[in-house]
Amino acid sequence: MTQADPAITEIAPSALRLGLVGYGRMGRIVHRLAEERGHRVTAIVDPHAPEATASALGSDLLEQVDAVIDFSVPATAQEHLLFYGRTGLPAVVGTTGWYDDLPAIQAELQGTGAAIVWSGNFSIGVRLFSRLAAHAAGLFAPFTQYDALLHEFHHAGKADSPSGTALELAQAVQSEWARQSEVQTARLDRVRRPEELHLSSTRGGAIPGTHMVIFDSPADTVELIHRARTREGFAAGAVQSAEWVVGRRGFFTLEQLLDDVFSDSASHSPKLKPTPDTRARKR
Repeated sequence: MTQADPAITEIAPSALRLGLVGYGRMGRIVHRLAEERGHRVTAIVDPHAPEATASALGSDLLEQVDAVIDFSVPATAQEHLLFYGRTGLPAVVGTTGWYDDLPAIQAELQGTGAAIVWSGNFSIGVRLFSRLAAHAAGLFAPFTQYDALLHEFHHAGKADSPSGTALELAQAVQSEWARQSEVQTARLDRVRRPEELHLSSTRGGAIPGTHMVIFDSPADTVELIHRARTREGFAAGAVQSAEWVVGRRGFFTLEQLLDDVFSDSASHSPKLKPTPDTRARKR
């Protein structure tokens, strides 16, 4: 049995009735992990899977589930998000490739009962890696001899490039790295401009996902690397996000879930009283 990430195990509420929208490799892994955490999968929406209980979203889904986890396709992402938001159905959306539509979707759902968590990557490790990348960028930023760049690897069957995770990592770096303010994802047949942050991609093999953030100078290179070993980390984070979002209202990212977890952890941490030796050192 796959063990839950101990950092967010305490989120889990009582058992949920979950709907899975999209039943490919990720949907099947989510199904298994959800049941291992005590939930029931009561609906599967997929136009092709023989296990599906429906081929498309419909109002009957609202009576069948407490929340849905959506790993479907970019072409239907906007339609699905609007359905979840307008009906108030709690949803976790791991589908990528739709982020250009994000501002319009958020504007459309403003003031509704939407309860949606979205992310380009539901791996808790990746989310923490993103925070590390931003912190590292802040450390290197004062030293102008350093240049920043990113590269990502994924399996040959991945349908988008660059990955949503890589784009989010680029934004994390830029939050502390003003001098490369423009993300460039295209092949460069020219000299890269100083203000461009180059993000490159490789597709091949069966790689679940590898992301690199690099700070390079004439004297040395510093590389931060996250390697996913399996897709189970993505699936576990999605299930835990469904547990968290039920009972909330808003349009959330996985970062907000982590903020909530860290805040709760800090509030329950015991306050250590200084020892006599500690007091002496403070003098």
